[in-house]
Amino acid sequence: MSFITGKTRVLGVIGDPIEHTLSPVMQNAALQSCGLDWVYLPFRVEPAALGAAMAGLRALGLVGINVTIPHKERVAEFLDELDPLAGWLGAVNTVGWAGERLRGWNTDGPGFLSSLREEIGQVPRGWRVVILGAGGAARAIAGQLLLSGASAITVVNRTLSRAEALVEWLARGPRAPLLPVAPVGAGMDQPVQGTNSPHLAALSLDDVPRVAGAVEAADLLVQASSYGMHPREESEPPVPAAALRPGLIVYDIVYRPEKTALLAAARERGARVIGGTSLLLHQGAESFRIWTGMEPPLNVMRRALRAALKES
Repeated sequence: MSFITGKTRVLGVIGDPIEHTLSPVMQNAALQSCGLDWVYLPFRVEPAALGAAMAGLRALGLVGINVTIPHKERVAEFLDELDPLAGWLGAVNTVGWAGERLRGWNTDGPGFLSSLREEIGQVPRGWRVVILGAGGAARAIAGQLLLSGASAITVVNRTLSRAEALVEWLARGPRAPLLPVAPVGAGMDQPVQGTNSPHLAALSLDDVPRVAGAVEAADLLVQASSYGMHPREESEPPVPAAALRPGLIVYDIVYRPEKTALLAAARERGARVIGGTSLLLHQGAESFRIWTGMEPPLNVMRRALRAALKES
């Protein structure tokens, strides 16, 4: 697409603030690569204006939107239906049309799983996992790990009560099997049926010996909090560096900076590392697939992200 016409279709992302988003760079590169006369725009929407914004989406005929902080939970009030995974997670990051009905999805978990497949060539079935953080991203990732058959999930958070609340939610599990509702991203696994429930635990980040022990026993460490995110770039990893080792996979969802203190320490000690750009890419690719029904051009999207990060 070289210019916008009366035939150009519109996608977007809503949030507050929105100036930091890299989604337009990634999605517009994908749309252009696929020859679609579509455009993807950022929209700052304050919390009090969310209902009006969603009514505007319907009235203006937008193809769909991504949803970011602070609207992921509340946006469901303005939709006609939710994909079962989004309903279970209680958060929506993608909105699109299913016939005449406006539907919400959550692509964070499926994007995380797709990222692991690409980076590691495996899914986390039978893995022992430690998750740092207990917010929305941690919840989506923990839920996907539960569905994908992780054998143990330990949630670590500075505020222990929040880690305990996430573990209690995981222990309840979904009320019904989360069968996919079309259209759905290819990264979403079928829920594991007939397997034993995983071992679940909650730890305080300040309980250093137990946290170190959990990391030493883990197959995968996921840093799913804002620790080390620009502009508060930490110089030390959030867990004891001595617990990091060869054979451990360390995934930090922070993408600014691309090289966090945790990833640097993990790489130095021989662990396999995955940065946050991978999750940003794959959750966006899942959204692209939902809106267009096309296979997302991952390499095009990846190059656009990397170029934008270098410039920022």
